[in-house]
Amino acid sequence: MPLLTIEKLSVGFETEKGFIPALHEISLQVNKGEMVAIVGESGSGKSVSSLSVLQLLPSKTVRYTGGSILYQKNDHTEQQDVLKLEPAALRALRGNEIAMIFQEPMTSLNPVFTCGDQVMEALLNTTNLDVPTSLVEIETQRLVESTMQDLQARGMNSKDMLNLS
Repeated sequence: MPLLTIEKLSVGFETEKGFIPALHEISLQVNKGEMVAIVGESGSGKSVSSLSVLQLLPSKTVRYTGGSILYQKNDHTEQQDVLKLEPAALRALRGNEIAMIFQEPMTSLNPVFTCGDQVMEALLNTTNLDVPTSLVEIETQRLVESTMQDLQARGMNSKDMLNLS
């Protein structure tokens, strides 16, 4: 059974000028241990497809008009349609079961917050840590400080995105 199955997914966006379709009935499967590359021209729907898997598109404007995104959890229970998950179940899926490493880290990191704070937030939001926040803060800060000495700015951003995923 595939780990991820996207079946005839259609996605569009509500705009001031009306509805604009972005994807029309795309399908793909990813099996356990398999790597899949999504390639295409600019504007072909690569990002919309990928962001749809974790429902990371702007909820106020995105419309999933057809299809399904089926995911087989690590516990081998039945496949679940990501598009039909309640918010709490979707949050549990993100990071614990499915993670995404974005191509451009500078657009994913918030310069207002420290890298350590962002890594800590990801850990607290995607794990069942039973540790006081102060201990997580200390460990996260130690981890970030120990790696910063060896990293150049561009490399550091990519490593932070790996930590966030």
